[in-house]
Amino acid sequence: MSAAAPAPFGWARAAEAGLRFRRFTDADLPFLARVYASTRAEELAAPPRGIDAQKAAFLDMQFRAQHADYQTNYPNADWLVIMRGGEAIGRLYIDRWPGQHCILDIAFLPEHRGKGLARRCCAT
Repeated sequence: MSAAAPAPFGWARAAEAGLRFRRFTDADLPFLARVYASTRAEELAAPPRGIDAQKAAFLDMQFRAQHADYQTNYPNADWLVIMRGGEAIGRLYIDRWPGQHCILDIAFLPEHRGKGLARRCCAT
């Protein structure tokens, strides 16, 4: 991307890190559910083995409830899939209010965490 080209959503530091954003579609819901589940993995690691189907059902229910709540309470927010190198790596939910942006949620798949990408997502 040339220096004169605007960064997606105006976030130059994100573009410098190779991050791109696109609005999610219904086809992204399984990916977004996987991102959500990955943020709960440590919390659910302790229960005994053999209840993986129960954990998956619980996580799906929790994701759907969270997703519906965000959609209801922040109808004008941007619901974005974070892309890097053509791969979906996370999600960014952001609402824009006069004078400020409010990050509702940002999460990455585990292999993309701890690399400073969240700091770059919304910086100009």
